[in-house]
Amino acid sequence: MKKNINYTALISGIVMSAVSALNYLMNKDFVSLGIFVFAGVGFVILGIKPVLKPQNAVRAEKYAFTLFFGAAVILLYWIASVKMKLF
Repeated sequence: MKKNINYTALISGIVMSAVSALNYLMNKDFVSLGIFVFAGVGFVILGIKPVLKPQNAVRAEKYAFTLFFGAAVILLYWIASVKMKLF
């Protein structure tokens, strides 16, 4: 059985990370940098997951979902502090 890389997830992760880096360089926006780098790296990990050993694939999936959770926490904190002025 041939294992293929998920190119959709891989390319979207790389593009998200690159766009967030460019956005940071132009606007000095740390929030979008954190959100999109965390999510982008999560997508990159999910993209290369099929070529890993089974035990490493499970670990990589856990890392990816941890990064997605981190991006969600940053987004929720940003919404609460900037948009709703709770902090």
